[in-house]
Amino acid sequence: MSAVEPQFLIIPHEFEAANIARMLLDTDFALNNGLIEIRDDGGYVGRHNPILLIDSERFPSPYPIFYLNESEMTVFYRNGIRTEMVDVAVLPVKYMKVDFTSESACVSVIKENKDTILTRKTEIFKGSKFCTFSVNLESVKDEISLEYVRLMLRVSGKIFMLNQTVGVLHESTKMCGQVIFEGKTPSTKLTRLSIQPV
Repeated sequence: MSAVEPQFLIIPHEFEAANIARMLLDTDFALNNGLIEIRDDGGYVGRHNPILLIDSERFPSPYPIFYLNESEMTVFYRNGIRTEMVDVAVLPVKYMKVDFTSESACVSVIKENKDTILTRKTEIFKGSKFCTFSVNLESVKDEISLEYVRLMLRVSGKIFMLNQTVGVLHESTKMCGQVIFEGKTPSTKLTRLSIQPV
């Protein structure tokens, strides 16, 4: 079955097969609870890790709201007296897995080098319009100390910032998304078509 866009299909039963074929060719992990969908390339491609999409009656396939790109995530740390940095996309993958329960599903990617271990988790919940995304960084040696992590959240649409939340409004599609930071709010820079928490 061809993995083509839905507008090129004419027989109803072709839609599901084409969507499955497109998903297999597009990404490594796909979680969908009927309201939102998360796709993740795992740890080997610094592309959309993860991308958050919303299921809508206005579109034949889920519509992307925002995504992270591992090639735009950088860890700055101190190794003794030296300040060092590493791009997350080049960290070797140690382990990837998906955990399922009756109420949730979680994609975990663990990457490490000689100095740090990075664990990235994305979890989606049954019947919920929200998902959780976390990045945990650990040092391998006592002389390693984390300075900060820089990452970019790619979005399109109007961006609203208030306290511990960032909202994204897509006027033409009549959709919105929201990022709520847990714990201490990171320093955030707003750049064209992206949000950059530091």
